[in-house]
Amino acid sequence: MKKTILILVTSVLLLSLASCGGMSADTPVSGRSDTSQEAHERETATETTLTPTAEPTPEPTPTPEPTPVPLRGAWEIAYYTDEFNMPTTNTYIGNARRLTGTFSNSATVDSDLVVDFVVDDDGIAMLLYKYSRNLERNSSTRNVVAYDITMRTEDDTRTNMTGTMYTSGDRVYIDSRYINDVFNALYGEGDIYFHIVNSGRPVETYLFTVPTSNFAEIHQSLGQ
Repeated sequence: MKKTILILVTSVLLLSLASCGGMSADTPVSGRSDTSQEAHERETATETTLTPTAEPTPEPTPTPEPTPVPLRGAWEIAYYTDEFNMPTTNTYIGNARRLTGTFSNSATVDSDLVVDFVVDDDGIAMLLYKYSRNLERNSSTRNVVAYDITMRTEDDTRTNMTGTMYTSGDRVYIDSRYINDVFNALYGEGDIYFHIVNSGRPVETYLFTVPTSNFAEIHQSLGQ
């Protein structure tokens, strides 16, 4: 009887060992371990993960070039005024910008000078402001003041002329025989240089520059 029981126990043990030997060596010992399929899927997912693409930097909007503003010409058409300081129908051509230079006399040398250059039906005249504010005048009611004038153009052409400040006047007029010479110079290019000497007092001199600029265009527009 004991022999029979021993044989049965031995048989059960052998069967148990056989059952354990049939399991695969790859079978996980714990449920927390990954199967080979899961590991493969994770590796595949890692390999196919796309690297985020940086957003493109927008190109800066070009700033438009500023439109150049044309410079105003040196000459303009103006109107004489009446006793009420109201404009009349009488026109003249004058400098639109201040003309500057220097003057000298027995009391000063190369002091500031401002000039107004006027062209009208009476001719070509120059108003001379000493120290930029004191207008030169002929206080005599009987005698005119004569001036010697030298005009020089950009090509160094020099023209000797004469001018006159009439009695009680406040401007030097280019004498009529030389007006065409001045017009020819003003119709040219570049700057014109004037040197004026008081014929009766040679120590009194004036030196200034006049631009030609748009004079020809303005003069032609008036039909003068």
